[in-house]
Amino acid sequence: MTTQSTLPATRQPKTKQFRLTQEVIVYTTHGNIFTTSLEIANRFGKNHQHVLRTIRGLECSKDFSLSNFGQSDYTDDRGKQQPMYNVTRDSFIFLVTGFTGKEAARWKEKFIAEFNRMERLLRQPAINKADLQTAIAS
Repeated sequence: MTTQSTLPATRQPKTKQFRLTQEVIVYTTHGNIFTTSLEIANRFGKNHQHVLRTIRGLECSKDFSLSNFGQSDYTDDRGKQQPMYNVTRDSFIFLVTGFTGKEAARWKEKFIAEFNRMERLLRQPAINKADLQTAIAS
């Protein structure tokens, strides 16, 4: 089963991805679950450059930052490589805690729910890839 993203193909992380809902996308690779700074910017209505600046300015430890914000890139609409971060659940929570308002609260809940859902799916014993893709697609 082929999965799709709401991001243009040129903006997708270089990893396996799954559409979990119509609204929120999280990715998985090697058992790690993450979203991207680009997804966060899009969903929270923020400029991606501002999200990158916020991530770079977070006052978290270097160990936390290295473990939870993976530097990556994507190809923009003009074919140019642009920076982005792969963001774990923990770093997502650290980052978006400062985002306020009803809409931000709604997106926080949706992202956290999807991180939790994916984690439950990955923890199921002896699940094969076909079953996982079927479960995620539903």
